[in-house]
Amino acid sequence: MLVTIASYTEPWEAHIVRGRLEAEGVPATLAHDQHVSLDWPLATALGGVKVQVPPAFVEQALGIEADYRNGAYITALQAIHPDTKAIDCPECGSDRLRSHASWPLTLLALMSLGIASIIFPPATGRRSCRDCYHHWVPDE
Repeated sequence: MLVTIASYTEPWEAHIVRGRLEAEGVPATLAHDQHVSLDWPLATALGGVKVQVPPAFVEQALGIEADYRNGAYITALQAIHPDTKAIDCPECGSDRLRSHASWPLTLLALMSLGIASIIFPPATGRRSCRDCYHHWVPDE
């Protein structure tokens, strides 16, 4: 039996964590990643994409996942590649950010659902800081 150590609404983030676990020697698998990829509104109903490991690896996996959430791997990447730029709030420097979809793209996604029964997640354009509430559009 596998133990769920984390759950993500975005399949790509769960794949990153699974890859990090496997790089550290922890066997890991994902549950519901294909379901969420095909029908992303289903992510909430399923509880997101679950990262699962064997019971013998739970403690090690939780430590690795906590390091991922705390940004330890970003720091390690920046030590190896100093030109790697972290995404921080331009006002306060916080790394606690949110991405927002634009209303026109959200409306287009909902219209595609109504017309063709297909929905595409709208692209994110704006960001906001969870600490100082500053909003901006990042330079690409």
